[in-house]
Amino acid sequence: MPPSNQKSLISAPKLLHSHEIQLMLRALMDEQGHTFESLLEGSGLTVQAFDDPSLRVSVDEELALYSRIATLNENPMLAVTIGQELDLTNYGVLGFAMSASNTLREALQLSVEFAPLISWASHVTLANVRYRGQDMTCLSVQPSPSDALTQALEIESWFASFHKVINQLVGERFHFDSVHFAHTCQAESVAPFRAVFHCPVYFEQHRNLIYFRREEMSRQLPHAQPEYAELTRDLCRRSIETLKGERGLVAAVKAYIKEAEGVPTLERAARQFNMAARTLRRRLVSLDSSWQVLTDDYRFSEARRYLYSSVYTLEVISQILGYSDVRSFRTAFKRWSGTTPSQYRKAQVAGRTE
Repeated sequence: MPPSNQKSLISAPKLLHSHEIQLMLRALMDEQGHTFESLLEGSGLTVQAFDDPSLRVSVDEELALYSRIATLNENPMLAVTIGQELDLTNYGVLGFAMSASNTLREALQLSVEFAPLISWASHVTLANVRYRGQDMTCLSVQPSPSDALTQALEIESWFASFHKVINQLVGERFHFDSVHFAHTCQAESVAPFRAVFHCPVYFEQHRNLIYFRREEMSRQLPHAQPEYAELTRDLCRRSIETLKGERGLVAAVKAYIKEAEGVPTLERAARQFNMAARTLRRRLVSLDSSWQVLTDDYRFSEARRYLYSSVYTLEVISQILGYSDVRSFRTAFKRWSGTTPSQYRKAQVAGRTE
């Protein structure tokens, strides 16, 4: 067991993931025998940094830690177990705003609008849909990490914590209609996940989704405080603005690229950040980045995700990613990965069947 001073992790997190990561680090040290130093390797963080109660990790540091945890973890239920330990208090001001909402729908809409307060670069949507012949409301989450293993860790923890939060909001046991994960189940069976969520759980789906019965959306919340609605929303907005400044322009642009509808352009991004396109280009260069690098990173990540988890043709994927033709997409993908999209897909399929 590692020395006690290695467990001196911060106890007053400002973001859900800072506390979540601490719990995961503790679990890997206490239950799987890893040292704190080995877990932080490659993250840019030191053991001493975690003694600072004001520590707030950057997006890149957060994702590096997540990736390291996902790579070293040997417990397929780690993320769900940790997620169940997170609740409304870990959502900070967003948690207060959600609990003060009149209805469950209003609370869920806040979680979508201010999703960066849960996970800075994730993309969340809420929509009314027809599913299996019934009226449903669907919450969709595209997680922050680019690699499949780390995505699975984040989304399982997110959904488990969200289940606990919804139960707290309604003040009694609440069941989702169903939970859908895009990744493959790493546990021996789906049974432990069903035991957590108390509903059908499906893996290898086209997206990460939670389905709610539509009639549940109008459920009145027991702790509604409509007189504080605008105040708490304003606090959430201020928190978002603070994060934009502290997390940096590069991280904010990355988040914009991921969340933009359609193919993101430099001009539209510049308007989002209230500056001229050439100013945004110049500022990114001064930060050792560029619009091209950031969009290429996003396209590469999305390309791998589509090739791994969908049956879309290369033509469809190239259109989704904004390429004029398949040839341009193939050329770009080979430049990024050293292999063609078709070869990459075959290798992923072979890996799943081994």
